[in-house]
Amino acid sequence: MASNRTSLADEDGDSSDWIEIYNSSRDALKLLDWSLTDDPENLTKWRFPKLELAPKGYLIIFASGKYLRNPDSPLHTNFSLSRDGEYLALIRPNGSIAQGIEFPAQHPDVSFGLGKAVTQTDSLLHSESQAAVH
Repeated sequence: MASNRTSLADEDGDSSDWIEIYNSSRDALKLLDWSLTDDPENLTKWRFPKLELAPKGYLIIFASGKYLRNPDSPLHTNFSLSRDGEYLALIRPNGSIAQGIEFPAQHPDVSFGLGKAVTQTDSLLHSESQAAVH
């Protein structure tokens, strides 16, 4: 959600941009050292803290620029999203791109997502774990 006005408020009441991650696997996905980025030259721009995403589970990460990584609180990246469109990627711990997109200009309060899950074969994680960015 790169143009959030009223769809979801963060814990401060701000209408921050947000990213939703989905684990389509039947197994929990360990997210430690996975990253999100809006910069293809900096693949580890924001790293996930030590947490697990439940099977078939969803996780919201605010793209607010607040840079909060406490796994017991709402998560916030150190970047925000451009409503004019930009690059966004989910990066595996080994530095490979699990999913990267160039999303188009966004309308207020209308999310953009991908319906395809990416199979994770990285040896650092369970071989059937899947994650997708929406």
